Amino acid sequence: MNFLWLLGGIMKWAGLRSFFVVLLMAFAAGGNVSAAGTAPNDANDLEEAAGMVDAQSASISAVMKLCEQKQPKYAYDFHMADYVWHADNHDMVLAEKRVLGNAAERALQPLIERGIDEIEKGVEANPSNCVRFSNALITGSRNVKTYTPRAYGYLIAVYEKAPDLIAEHERQEVETGCVKGYSNRGGRNFEKALGMCRCTRDAIYTALTDQERQDMFAHSGDPTYMQKASWSGKLRKKGQACMAMLDTQTQ
Repeated sequence: MNFLWLLGGIMKWAGLRSFFVVLLMAFAAGGNVSAAGTAPNDANDLEEAAGMVDAQSASISAVMKLCEQKQPKYAYDFHMADYVWHADNHDMVLAEKRVLGNAAERALQPLIERGIDEIEKGVEANPSNCVRFSNALITGSRNVKTYTPRAYGYLIAVYEKAPDLIAEHERQEVETGCVKGYSNRGGRNFEKALGMCRCTRDAIYTALTDQERQDMFAHSGDPTYMQKASWSGKLRKKGQACMAMLDTQTQ
């Protein structure tokens, strides 16, 4: 990476201080900072977009972790809120990491950590907003596409031109759908669900050919077809070990 580009980028990212103020306002308001549902600050270029998403990703995880400590009875909900935001914005996170690279992420880290410190003070002062803020994450009102649409526009252009990122996101969506399905059915053991869903994802990608996998995705809403498909037997065999990871006593 060119050092001057990095230095110039860091100067632009100094504007993230105001973005962290917006995040703090959002927490104080329980997730809502404007009637339109968008952030008062949005990206003006690709590097700024990447910095914003990197900052939002780190701050959401930090806030939800602290909320778990402050309101442990809602720990599962906070854990899920963090997971859902990162799953729903996985394409954005992949793109921002591609843009920033390791060196830029390390350079940006001290600024992000200072911003997180300020947000955590807001959590300490008003932990009751944790539930409302987590609900905003679950409902998608804080997704990059909705909250910072200009940042989304810059980053989706990077993502759509990167077949490797698209393939990685597809794998993630398999896991995400599984975890959300588990939660929607009333499951409340996040770690076991995540282990089972990652096992299932890996089974799908190792047991099936590309053509079989695409056939499965195309008929995912048709359980009858899924059970009778020529590839269902080998997937079922692979998946048995995954399902065994969830016993009824810990769901």
